[in-house]
Amino acid sequence: MIPLAWAATSRPVAAPPEETYGATGNARVRRTALNGRLEGTFDQAARRLAQGYRQVPSGRLVVLGEPGAGKTVLAAMLNLGLLAEREPGTPVPVLLTLSSWDPVSESLSDWITRTVATS
Repeated sequence: MIPLAWAATSRPVAAPPEETYGATGNARVRRTALNGRLEGTFDQAARRLAQGYRQVPSGRLVVLGEPGAGKTVLAAMLNLGLLAEREPGTPVPVLLTLSSWDPVSESLSDWITRTVATS
């Protein structure tokens, strides 16, 4: 079991309300199928995490935590879960490590292009 806290935020990092609540402006918070724990095998947990992520209309996700809290493992699990159920012709999820990006010498767009092209 992997402990996982999942919460929406109204901070400026969140998607605009129309993306979060739909065109009707219904102010109900969308709840995901995640209940705070990812249970089962690694593959089952990765698929369940991907299913929960797909419920986020904006497709935006911020993972926060202390060093060693499992952010990288969670990102890898999400990536594997998304790959496992990817349909042909849809975008391919790619896990990039920002620690190798130097924003002083290269734009984010150029860094992503170079990193994906050389991987």
